[in-house]
Amino acid sequence: MTHRYLMLLGLAALGTANVSAQVCDVPDAIRSAVPTDPVPEMPYVTQWVTGSDEASFPLGVGHLHYSYENQAVELPPAATNWLRWVVLPISSTAGSPPTVWIVDGWVLREGAAPRPWGQEALVETGYEEVSLVVLDARADGWLRIRYDVGAGSEGTGWTPSCALSAGSAVLTFSRWSEWLVNEQINGRISPLFFRSGIPGPLYRGPSAGDQRLEDIDPDYILYPVEVRGDWMRVKVAEPADYCELDVMSNIREGWVRWYRPESGPAVWYFTRGC
Repeated sequence: MTHRYLMLLGLAALGTANVSAQVCDVPDAIRSAVPTDPVPEMPYVTQWVTGSDEASFPLGVGHLHYSYENQAVELPPAATNWLRWVVLPISSTAGSPPTVWIVDGWVLREGAAPRPWGQEALVETGYEEVSLVVLDARADGWLRIRYDVGAGSEGTGWTPSCALSAGSAVLTFSRWSEWLVNEQINGRISPLFFRSGIPGPLYRGPSAGDQRLEDIDPDYILYPVEVRGDWMRVKVAEPADYCELDVMSNIREGWVRWYRPESGPAVWYFTRGC
């Protein structure tokens, strides 16, 4: 059976071998390889993004998530269900033919039988709502995403921007630099904290060369104000006043290093609220 799927994927790749443009139409050979059985229920398991070693799970430049505002058809309640309604062609390099297809909740990889697509490589960005981590984004619309578990580059690949609306569920690409500021200000996510669990230094300006202010207290919360490159201007509440009653916090303002290329955002938020 494995050889059958290997042949189908190989034929589909050959059919697009001379195409460098974005390809999101599922080839007939791939469509016929998608199991007719419903995708079985998968356990809800996502990557843990906080801890002392931020580099163990890089968060890249942003995330690919379900777009509640732009759906063309009404789907079942979103949360993780959108995984069953997307089409993602995955290429090893931007512009090359797909070597993996994710179709209707199934992963079709060259040399392997179809398997259900789970959340193990995804990150929680809301209450039991998941997102694909976007490790890199090109100006021509190609996104390098983490779609599967694995070390290093394993489980990552490039998908074109046409994939955002190739399936029944419409997806949106949001950069962390916008999400962590605008979404918080609009009240859709909580205040921020450092992913490592250790408060980073607070500076007077957006540079490590600026004056370093008094260290942030271990009991704190950050309210973002603006982003300039790798730096974020924040209001620091000490002690933390998030989800706390009768807390009189001291509020001061400064800049923190919020982003590092090797690990992505150094700050995060409480995805499940209080």
